[in-house]
Amino acid sequence: VAVLLNLSEDHLDRYASFVEYCAAKARIFAAQTSSDIAILNRDDAPVWEMRNRLNSRVLSFGFAEVGEGVFAAGDEIIWRDSGAEERFSLANVKLHGIHNLENMMAAVVATKAIGVAHDSIEMVLNRFPGLEHRLEFVRDKDGVAYYNDSKGTNVGAVVKSLESFAAPVILLAGGVDKGGCYAPLERQVEKKVRRLVLFGAAKEIIARALGGLTDTVIVEDLPAAVADAAAHSRPGDVVLLSPACSSFDQFKNYAERGRAFKTLVQNL
Repeated sequence: VAVLLNLSEDHLDRYASFVEYCAAKARIFAAQTSSDIAILNRDDAPVWEMRNRLNSRVLSFGFAEVGEGVFAAGDEIIWRDSGAEERFSLANVKLHGIHNLENMMAAVVATKAIGVAHDSIEMVLNRFPGLEHRLEFVRDKDGVAYYNDSKGTNVGAVVKSLESFAAPVILLAGGVDKGGCYAPLERQVEKKVRRLVLFGAAKEIIARALGGLTDTVIVEDLPAAVADAAAHSRPGDVVLLSPACSSFDQFKNYAERGRAFKTLVQNL
């Protein structure tokens, strides 16, 4: 069983084009035969387009109702296959965000494909706490919620993170530019981001792309970014570190950056 969750511009400092990057990702299916299973995201156009070019049986997930596959409806994930149906409650899950709902749908498809029992799947959906550095809740201080999304190292990941919040967001972004386009963030920045705090090597690049869409400030590093966010936050705001960049200008990796952010927030 092989799963492709999504495709968005990433690592274009390493690949000649987005087409070449997509081709590299598609290699996960290269050795599959008709006895294998490919799981695709129906809502991601470059991923879903692959369905007619694979040798394996294709199963899918997405938000719209389907007769075969997995979809989300209300507070449930619903699986259908060959006339059978199972429902998985989301009432007690600990995961936050649209991207995690997509991840859970993909996991349901994959586990049902290999015969895992309904109760086992639902138990894990309820118990799994999520990953460190991926939309990780850090603390609430003075009515402001702080989230560590240091693993949001590309534009597509940040779009998903911003889609997960209804509250006004103070977004901390920056690091090493990966050669992609920041345009997919425009709508979410206009709609959700009350203040954009930019730091690191790519701060000027991001400012040129997005700075005119909301209140934007450029600072030198992550400590200055956290200090600015704390100083300008209001009760009900979300302060979100979701950099849209790699970390190698000022940190060893995204995990070190995330831990630094959490320490700064806990020390406020």
